[in-house]
Amino acid sequence: MKKMNKLLNKLLRREELNHSELKFAVEHLLSGEELVQSSAFLALFKAKGETARELASFVSILRERMSSIERRPGLLDIVGTGGDGLSTINISTASALLAAACGAKVAKHGNRSVSSSCGSADVLEAMGVPIDLKSEEALDCLEEYGFTFLYAPNYHPCFKTLRPLRKSMGIRTCLHLLGPLLNPIGAEYLVLGVADKHQVRKLALSLTYQNVKRAYVFHSCTSDELSPMGIAEGYLLENGSIKPFVLDPQKLGFSPCTLEELRGADPENNARILEKVLQGEKGPKADAIILNAGVGLYLAEHCISIEEGIALARQKHEEGAAFDLLQKLALYGKEEKHKETRHVA
Repeated sequence: MKKMNKLLNKLLRREELNHSELKFAVEHLLSGEELVQSSAFLALFKAKGETARELASFVSILRERMSSIERRPGLLDIVGTGGDGLSTINISTASALLAAACGAKVAKHGNRSVSSSCGSADVLEAMGVPIDLKSEEALDCLEEYGFTFLYAPNYHPCFKTLRPLRKSMGIRTCLHLLGPLLNPIGAEYLVLGVADKHQVRKLALSLTYQNVKRAYVFHSCTSDELSPMGIAEGYLLENGSIKPFVLDPQKLGFSPCTLEELRGADPENNARILEKVLQGEKGPKADAIILNAGVGLYLAEHCISIEEGIALARQKHEEGAAFDLLQKLALYGKEEKHKETRHVA
């Protein structure tokens, strides 16, 4: 109690917390006790402004409590912080499938919807992709198809403990920023969209303290996803340092679009929309998916430039390669369910 009060006073003075202080705070949050103090900590931490070093420490501490899965090198994740409130289709999820269809190794880390109408787990499940895989199954899927989905609750049980606290506060805190940084398998390449433009540089810097080789951390047109709606501004992480990087979709050959042209709906409707797009349907939705996949292919060192990545993504999109992969993943899910049913019987 006294130690927590000291931390609260330190935050009031806008002083940075060290690793051991943050470790104590996390243990307090996970205890489920003294919710008033826990809420005060998260609110004051947000008001002070989390530093990149603090966020990296938070990630490290939560990783220690994560269910284990064997880390693999050379993996890509395309992900956003969420919270932009735009209700677009699941661009990052579809882009991850397209990038995998282009030959990148993709480990998509995600969850069900928290604030939007359709999370990555929701839409993948609606398309028949297995989401609730054991760690061995997830690795098997990755080896076989170059894509796997890592369902966050299976690897981060501590977030279940934190859920009532997050819900009761009703505001976005550092906990909402940490999800994209906690890929259980440790993706070394990241396309990371940030809904709050004021958090972009901080998140990019936090990655320099982690095992990330290359990343593009950005905010785009009030969104946490790249799209033809407008320019993305952010930071490119390479060789342990960051530099400003502006991405203009029009200069890359994409026609401008409106938010309405990217709107989504509930999981079932989003699934049907994405299935059509992944089969090769053209338009703004396809352009957004191709753009994100192309950037991901460049970051993952699968292509020597963003332009080359986009060209490859466009070619594979037109061939329907991502839909072919989707069907293989759905079949894999059915086979795994059949094995489980037979084992139980």
